[in-house]
Amino acid sequence: MENRKLVRQYLTSIPRNLKPFLPCAKASDRTAWGAISDELKIATVARAEMLCRKLQWDTLLASDFLDFSRTGNRINFEKKYFRRRNMLNTLVIAECVEAKGRFLGDIIDGMYLILSEAAWNLPAHNSYIRNSEQLPLPDTANPVLDLFACETGAQLAMAMYLLEDELNAVSPFIVQSVQKAIAERVMKPYLSTHFWWMGDGDEEMCNWTPWCTMNVLLCASILHYNELAVLKKAAHSLDCFLKDYGEDGCCNEGVQYYRAAGLCLVDSLKIMNCIASDAFSPLWKNKKIKNIASFARFMHVGGKYYINFGDCSAVAGKSGVREFIAGKLVGDSELMKFAQSEWRASSMSEKLREVDPTTTDGINLYYRVLSLFTAKEIEAYAAAGEESAKKKHKKYYESTGIAVFRNDLAVLAAKMGGNADSHNHNDTGSFTFFAHGEPIFIDLGVETYSKKTFSADRYSIWTMQSSFHNLPDINSSAQHDGKEFCARNVAISDSSIKGDIASAYPLSAAIKSYVREISLLADGFRLVDTFDEGADVWLNLMTAKEPKADGKKLLIGEAEVDITESNEVQIEAIAIKDERLASAWGEKVFRIRLHAAKGGIALRCRL
Repeated sequence: MENRKLVRQYLTSIPRNLKPFLPCAKASDRTAWGAISDELKIATVARAEMLCRKLQWDTLLASDFLDFSRTGNRINFEKKYFRRRNMLNTLVIAECVEAKGRFLGDIIDGMYLILSEAAWNLPAHNSYIRNSEQLPLPDTANPVLDLFACETGAQLAMAMYLLEDELNAVSPFIVQSVQKAIAERVMKPYLSTHFWWMGDGDEEMCNWTPWCTMNVLLCASILHYNELAVLKKAAHSLDCFLKDYGEDGCCNEGVQYYRAAGLCLVDSLKIMNCIASDAFSPLWKNKKIKNIASFARFMHVGGKYYINFGDCSAVAGKSGVREFIAGKLVGDSELMKFAQSEWRASSMSEKLREVDPTTTDGINLYYRVLSLFTAKEIEAYAAAGEESAKKKHKKYYESTGIAVFRNDLAVLAAKMGGNADSHNHNDTGSFTFFAHGEPIFIDLGVETYSKKTFSADRYSIWTMQSSFHNLPDINSSAQHDGKEFCARNVAISDSSIKGDIASAYPLSAAIKSYVREISLLADGFRLVDTFDEGADVWLNLMTAKEPKADGKKLLIGEAEVDITESNEVQIEAIAIKDERLASAWGEKVFRIRLHAAKGGIALRCRL
């Protein structure tokens, strides 16, 4: 039977006197900050100097907040919101590194700008009930605790913690103002109000639960704000989150959200364990926790690419320090080695978490500081033996139906789960294929989020539809969303996965059986689809490389694809105008449409 008190069972071991959680050395500890890599210190200060040459803080107006409810556009507000926070972090870290006081005035300006915001939550999250209509403006008397209200609280808490002595030397009211704002906007609402992401024991949770919880724990531990009550509530929420995870540790939201889900779970447990004098330490040996922590390394294709599905991008960003620390905590040396290889391949901007100042990449000051203080350890790490990596390897996540097959040449992944995942796309039975680390058949990912993305109109967005995945349209019908729309009779072997995906389609598809089997071969892969005789089937295939049709053969990059039982081939180019999609695939992608005949269609791909 599932243990729904995996975390809470250790609450009885908490000592009477809680310990402080010290996220890192304060800026006043010049020995600790002086020991940071010279390369990182130089780059950190250089970025702050460049920022100060043309320093201009964004103005956030009520009309910016209202823009979401009026137009559905999230980005106009969020770019300004995230840029403020990224800029502040760059300045804070540079001041900690240099300790000359020359960035302190701009830091105080940035902190007070954030303190003056009417609310810390995003317009897209401005509601009190899950999946309800967002209010056009915030109620300043009743703060909404969303992902970024919690992030902002933790950011200001960290800035105050790092530079407390320096800020107090200017004025004691700075620290007092920060403490009061975090108490009013984060801690009091957290302890007095139930937000859906806190969990009720039955409702399905997602990345919001550990993401928010981890940042609240940072606030509570730094402010010493009723830590015991926070600890107990956090334990309940994390158990609510864990109940929706399979024992295999698969994040059904993809690698990008694993970092906000699985890694934030690990971060939360780390803070809790420190506060509670190792009361939660048995969890580091728990198989489920270890599997959750290790997820990313099994999804990595090579280079910049990851296996992706749902809203996750194939270019999911580098792994690094946080994965390394997670591996260290759960005793996974291969995760640590993988994280090291990713860190070494990272640019300086990636190591400093300054890839794009208009996104969420660098707004968590705690993560930025972790990178600085862990850099030497991750560089010097030497595991016993090499990472067993990925050659000739199968990984199957039964909880989601995701299978990944590898050999020396290629990576084949398929999803034989269902259409009710968090950040779901209608993609049951779809697959992706990479040769020599390069994409051949792709999963698009998602466009820039808008109001429509998380609304009743979600599946009117083309990237969410099965017709733009590597899936068939059956009798002019695409797949439907919902738990009941899933694969049946799934079977897995060392190199193949097979399942009936007819149930992923609505009644209008009028299909009783659609069996798909896809196999990784030594020199490519084979796909065989078998379905009801007489069904009208168009098989869609998505590629980033322009395909060329040559009779019964497709040429896609270095791959040759033989087609069996198809009487028509169509190829269409789809222009990419969305910035988020373009970051992964460039200016265009291609959709191949194959008309199937006689109850089946097959592909044989050779490299």
